[in-house]
Amino acid sequence: MALGALIIKEILGISDRETVEQIKENPYLQYFIGMESYSSKAAFNASMMVHFRKKIGMKLTNKINKEMVKKNGESSVRKKENEGKLLLDATCTPADIKYPTDIGIVNEAREKTEKIIDKLYEEIKEKRKEKPRTYREVARKDYLAIVKKRRVSKKERRKGIKKQLQYIKRNLSHIEKMVEEGARIEKLTKKEQDLLITIKKVYEQQLEMYEKNTDRVANRIVSVTQPHVRPIVRGKAGKAVEFGAKISASSVNGYVFLDKLSWDNYNESGDLKEQIEDVKWLAQGTIYPDVIESVSVKGPSATIKSHHNVGGLPDYMKLQIVEPLRMLFKDEVRRVGATLGIDPELLGRHPFPGPGLSIRILGDITPEKVQILQDVDSVFIEGLKSWGLYDKVFVEPLQVQYF
Repeated sequence: MALGALIIKEILGISDRETVEQIKENPYLQYFIGMESYSSKAAFNASMMVHFRKKIGMKLTNKINKEMVKKNGESSVRKKENEGKLLLDATCTPADIKYPTDIGIVNEAREKTEKIIDKLYEEIKEKRKEKPRTYREVARKDYLAIVKKRRVSKKERRKGIKKQLQYIKRNLSHIEKMVEEGARIEKLTKKEQDLLITIKKVYEQQLEMYEKNTDRVANRIVSVTQPHVRPIVRGKAGKAVEFGAKISASSVNGYVFLDKLSWDNYNESGDLKEQIEDVKWLAQGTIYPDVIESVSVKGPSATIKSHHNVGGLPDYMKLQIVEPLRMLFKDEVRRVGATLGIDPELLGRHPFPGPGLSIRILGDITPEKVQILQDVDSVFIEGLKSWGLYDKVFVEPLQVQYF
């Protein structure tokens, strides 16, 4: 049921609540999630979708993938050793939460504490005649005064957050006193108890950020109802931060496998070793000048390019190297490329320094120096092309790589 509901949600692109309603009204969707007969009642509460997402982890996903491979009559994805194409990528799976703001998070936390106070008070109202004062209407007006403004200054936003934090502090104090007076936390549901723990953590984080006048804090909570969701910095144009689980996936011969799933950000390059554990060979584009300029071959030679990987790989990399161009000069490599039908524009492209353009900058590398270098590079290349010299510098015996 859990997996089926999540598949329906993603295919239809709807919210958790809408998913429950669609299943409730559609007998085909009920059959899809494993229900034995049609029911006009909701199969589960919309809040259960959060638990479904936690339950469907990497192990279960890959287990399902392997079963699908077996169903297609393939005992293994790879038929032969080192055969096929391996594609690796990392992405963020968006969580079903509204875009978080500090004022929105503290306001939601305050509202949740008010509901908890209402429930705990029912248990001790005979002992305590007066219900704890929460100022909920005033707090709501303070919140709306901020969010309804088209433009809010940083000072106004900080003032609004401070007020909401004060309301939360008062409410948490009321809850502690009510417990001391006989209200039992056990009367709250497991979800409400977890929510109370989350609210206390949200209060601590937001108070720390307010006092330090910063927007950064360790393990920052961006959703009161889904505290496991973390901001994932991706650096994409127009979407620098995403909210959800970060995953690394590999595609082998058309089958996609989940290699890692984490609610915290991580560097996906660290998973490369595990993802390519079946790979036995590493292909390198080493050519003869790299060899003779890096190590002495058949007599003394100037080792001016010690950065080239011609001395083998570290012991921890259990790979064998294949270098098909190792004994060829640059002009010979181009002739091989022409024989293979490679685009002449690619074959005739001027050599680019391995370490990057920054190798041509003297002293400290700054954005200004990089811009100057890029402009000079552009002027030089365009000048060669406009004078018809771009391809001629590669004619023997010139073979020039400018510095």
